[in-house]
Amino acid sequence: MKMKSFILPVVFSLLIVVAGCERYIDSQDPVRSLPDNGPLPVNVTVQLYDGSVRLSWEVTDTSAVVMYRIFSGQDAQSELLLRDSTTELFIEMSGLLVNQSYFFQVAAVTADGLMWERSEVVSASVSYLSIDINNGDTYTNDRQVSVQVSSAVPVTHIQLSEDSAFVNTPFVPLSGASRNIEVSDGDGVKVLYARLQFSDGSTSGGLLIDSITLDTRATINSLSLNSPINGLYHREGETVIFTLDAGEADGVATVSFSGQPSLALRDDGVGADVVAGDGMYTGSWLVPGNTTINNGVVQGSFTDAAGNRALPFVAHDLLNVVTLPPEITLTVAPLSTFEISLNWTQTTSTNFAAYRVYRSMTPAVNESSTLLTSISSPGQTSYNDVGLDHNTRYYYRVYVVDKSGLNTPSSIESATTHVNTAPQPVALYSIENGDSLTIDLSWTSSDEIDFASYRVYRSTTSPVDTTGTLVFLGESAGNTLLISTLPNVPSGSSLTYYFAVWVFDRHGAATGSNEVSAPAPEDAP
Repeated sequence: MKMKSFILPVVFSLLIVVAGCERYIDSQDPVRSLPDNGPLPVNVTVQLYDGSVRLSWEVTDTSAVVMYRIFSGQDAQSELLLRDSTTELFIEMSGLLVNQSYFFQVAAVTADGLMWERSEVVSASVSYLSIDINNGDTYTNDRQVSVQVSSAVPVTHIQLSEDSAFVNTPFVPLSGASRNIEVSDGDGVKVLYARLQFSDGSTSGGLLIDSITLDTRATINSLSLNSPINGLYHREGETVIFTLDAGEADGVATVSFSGQPSLALRDDGVGADVVAGDGMYTGSWLVPGNTTINNGVVQGSFTDAAGNRALPFVAHDLLNVVTLPPEITLTVAPLSTFEISLNWTQTTSTNFAAYRVYRSMTPAVNESSTLLTSISSPGQTSYNDVGLDHNTRYYYRVYVVDKSGLNTPSSIESATTHVNTAPQPVALYSIENGDSLTIDLSWTSSDEIDFASYRVYRSTTSPVDTTGTLVFLGESAGNTLLISTLPNVPSGSSLTYYFAVWVFDRHGAATGSNEVSAPAPEDAP
């Protein structure tokens, strides 16, 4: 924002009363004469500096003067009243009202305490004065500018320059309330100084100042966009951030790409490493659904605050946006101590390639987790995961993969397998077969859902446990018949064999049946 400097000059006229005659000083530099008949203040002038009136005067001989008294009032027909005093040949007075006429007189006081004759009356009308370049614009792209003058008092001439000393700069007529001037070459801030001359020949008592930035060109230094999350392409719901470096603030920047509406960028400091007003313009685009852009060209445009338009700039990086397969809904449920079922909604993707089912022991299920299966039929929407530990939580996710390799995961769902209990025992029977060398065994079927095997153990002592001799291993719940050979013992020995059936489940838990026995066959004598 450009800074303005205001000076409150005073437009003044001098009224000199001498022997009943009135004399007005119209010249900018009137002829001065000092009387010889006493310390009478003459050549009184008045100016206003930064809101305070400065009166100054001259005295022929100051050696006898100890102070000066200043009289003022707002009515020339009434006697002016004492307002202040000073020992200098000037004084600054504040508290005056703008657009109000004031009248002043100065009188010298000698060492004997006598006040000498008052000076002529000086009248001053205070007015706010200012200049504006191009009606207050901050920027311009043209060296030719217009300076507007603001004054309640008629101004006839103006002294205008980029040099505050106004070297070789005369007063020139002011037409209307403005004056054109050509500022110096070269982009940057241009400061203009002005002094005014009024219709009575007086001038403003200070510098009027205003500035404007000359800017004749605009450029785009760089244009970039953020990298996709996966490093390859942007997807639905992701945000693409564009950054355009123009090197100057307060301009208008946009980007366009692949048939999308132009996106306005702002120099407001949004985003990392971006500071408001530094000429770095940013904007974000939320990728909508069903949008595909393949190697899209991103082009930036910029117009600066002065109206200069930069050449179009193409970003080095291309924009790639893909449409992912629609997300499916997954549900899971435990079926037993070792099995969990998965079911999901059928995909509506027209580019379907496969369902990929992943499992993890933690909630972080992704493509690096255990791949259970890949299903290529879009209508197959279920899968049973078996061989699991009992009373254990498992986490699952199903990815829908299209033919281009893009995928969309489901939500992560979990289930806990049932708590395992020992199998129910079966009943064991011995069937008479009239053969002393074998024993026929049968038992009832196990109805355990997590059945693993029957194991028949033989022992020469009771009870029969799993440390006995394994004579049968059957992994079919329907196999409940066994003919077992009885080992011979020496003649004259008396030995009994005991049998039991143990039911094992998938988790290694086992329960033994009742026992049956048979005498051991003896060798011939």
